[in-house]
Amino acid sequence: MSINKKEGERWYLKPLPIKVPVVGFELMDEEMITLKITPDYNVSNTDNDAISKAIASTYETPMDRLNILRSQYKKIRQTHFDIVLAPKEAAFYMTISKEFADLIESKMETVWKGCAIQRVERSDLGNFDIDKTEVCELVLRDYNFKSISTSKGDLYPLTNMLGITRDLLEGERIRIHIAMQPMKRRDWIAVAKDEYKQFEKGKVVDKQITDAQKAGMIFWQGLEMAANLYIEFKMLFFECILGLFMPEEKKEKHEIAITINSLEEIKENNMLKGLSNETTYKMTSEAINVKMNIISQSDSKERRKINMISVANSYKDLQGDNEVVVRNLSEKKQKKELARIENFRITPKKNVFSDREVSKLIQLPQKTLQEEYKLDRIDTREVDIVEELLQGGIRAGVAELKGKDIDVFHPRDKNSQGRTWIIASGQGGGKTTLGKNIMYDSYKMGNANIVLEYLQNCQICRDLQKVIPAEDLVVINADDMDNLAALAYPEASQRITDEADKWEKLKVANMLAHQVKYLIDTVSDEKSGELTNRMTRFLNSAAMAVFIHPSTTVNDVFGCLRDHNKRQGWVNLARKSGLFEKDDEIFYDLEELDKKDKGRTIGTRDDLIAGILNRIAALTMDVTIKEMLRKPISYEHDFIKYIEEGKTILIKIPEKDNLKNPSVRDTISTYWFTRIWLCLQMREQGSHNRMCKILFDEIENTPTLTEFISHHVHEFRRHQLGAIFTVHYMEQFKKLLTPIMNVGMSIQFLAGAGEQVYKNFLNLMQPFTLEDGLNLKQFQALNIINYGNQYSRFIAWLPPKPEWAED
Repeated sequence: MSINKKEGERWYLKPLPIKVPVVGFELMDEEMITLKITPDYNVSNTDNDAISKAIASTYETPMDRLNILRSQYKKIRQTHFDIVLAPKEAAFYMTISKEFADLIESKMETVWKGCAIQRVERSDLGNFDIDKTEVCELVLRDYNFKSISTSKGDLYPLTNMLGITRDLLEGERIRIHIAMQPMKRRDWIAVAKDEYKQFEKGKVVDKQITDAQKAGMIFWQGLEMAANLYIEFKMLFFECILGLFMPEEKKEKHEIAITINSLEEIKENNMLKGLSNETTYKMTSEAINVKMNIISQSDSKERRKINMISVANSYKDLQGDNEVVVRNLSEKKQKKELARIENFRITPKKNVFSDREVSKLIQLPQKTLQEEYKLDRIDTREVDIVEELLQGGIRAGVAELKGKDIDVFHPRDKNSQGRTWIIASGQGGGKTTLGKNIMYDSYKMGNANIVLEYLQNCQICRDLQKVIPAEDLVVINADDMDNLAALAYPEASQRITDEADKWEKLKVANMLAHQVKYLIDTVSDEKSGELTNRMTRFLNSAAMAVFIHPSTTVNDVFGCLRDHNKRQGWVNLARKSGLFEKDDEIFYDLEELDKKDKGRTIGTRDDLIAGILNRIAALTMDVTIKEMLRKPISYEHDFIKYIEEGKTILIKIPEKDNLKNPSVRDTISTYWFTRIWLCLQMREQGSHNRMCKILFDEIENTPTLTEFISHHVHEFRRHQLGAIFTVHYMEQFKKLLTPIMNVGMSIQFLAGAGEQVYKNFLNLMQPFTLEDGLNLKQFQALNIINYGNQYSRFIAWLPPKPEWAED
């Protein structure tokens, strides 16, 4: 023992660091677990020192590791970090003590938030063929107290190390293994202080020399140092009287306090010696004993050596007051070292790193490196998928959450299902296939479904016909001339019965009058321009006079306007109905259309309704619409009944034969949707109503239908109608975009949606960026899903293409 005294303090005994071998005790290996770390797109290494400090905190004294009753002695706890490089691949692993797994894993999840941290088998790191492998050791060249660069502003050594993956050949692999063993901080401070004194005396060290060389030098320097080397490298030991005369905690605080008090003096000395602030920090920091190895495998002896040296050279970028250099190993030593590494039984030698230095060794590649080297990564920054999107139903896609594939769905509640859903994508992005999946999923949920398809050969409808049972299908072929529907609204007309009261009849007639106006608006008339308010008034009056009677059609309204004899007949019937006052405005309007000669009606004043007549003429120029106008009303289809039964209604308006004209398809599409919309409005309102989903594929091809929807989209949710729109780019919505955004929508941006799209929605996309959108892979989607007036944002792969779907 040595006796120490500080002025003004009591005498006390300071225990010497006597070390004795552990004799008759069973050496216990700790149970370890291996974690694979897949970096997140936004991973940051700025707080890595929190992980290294957690590793340092796992230190246990020899007495803590000794179990006298069981005659067991635990080896010093270690943590291992591995980087495995292969052709165009890089993987990252942390192997930790099971006892402290919760602590280390929790710290990793906090620092590397969003990364996938999965427990894997140790074999996942791969086995290396010793006959095809080169192994070297990396050490600090100079004194341990001197620090390498710990700048947080760069990604060295990963930046250069990953470049090697491009040059690796098939079958070549490299493993960078870093074994970390925590030290007691007080012991490290004492070592650093002693080293600093040697440094001040001008002593030069070079730890790049081998142990054999070192032993030879020590032999000539004296038996005492040789004995110390033998004890250090050949025996297991513990401090037998550590803390015997002074409580450990009190003693450590006392000695660290002395060191901290002299920190300013150390800083000043370091500045005079040209040493960095990093070195000053290291001398009193948490410390970790580190053993670094590089294992390089290749069929070629020359290549395995070159690859190993290339990786080792990457650490030159960390040069500061100290540097990491290669220590070559003999062939025999390489074999032993490889066996120890693969079994995680490394014995770190005096190669001490501060917590900040270790944080540079355990870096993960950030976004720039992930993109440059196409590394496996977590594409989504949405760490947690909300519970509302995990309930099944209509699939949104497959998201990667911490390395696991998670099926994500649109919310099931009716309030959310009734919100508009937009799918934006460039050509070949997958929006049409997604539309098929959506409608099939919706069918399986029990919803009513409508596909209003007006493009090419209506492939969406054709594919759904293959998979949805016939008894659940209603198929309407708009090109079937023998079975065309009349331009009428039978679901409403059948409510005009003798038993219906006055207001029921007037209400139905008023609804139908609005539908006719929208239908007329589908036809453009460059000559007479837009319908004037006066023309609209005449049209409304004719519709009211006609539609208060059962089984009437749009063509009956046209007849009332054009033919004075038919008009007079409808006026007489309207007067007799008792639904209107004698001086009702509709009678004045219709009588104003009469062309008189000496008090006798001889025709119609066409000039007053020129815009309407021109549109009627344009409609009748198309053979399909002309036939629909001629058809008598039919009650074959009842859309109210179909919707409440959960049918899937496929309305096919193909681009062929008599339907090649886009404006004709627009008119027919508008007719069918106005009829569907009227049916939805006529249902008894309430939450018990069945949800109805409707798909519009590339809505921009039907401008009049788009205009109609823009006036009513804010009412869709109230009537349990959930609309899905696919577009190439958002500008195609034109006037429809603002109303849709105002009612709260969900969006799926597929690959190729276009730069301007993302620029317009950057606020809604956060935390995603323009770059995130532009870098989507084919069949990926950036999702912004509305659930209960909140948004969940994530990147996911689209649901797989079903076997029954064609391109």
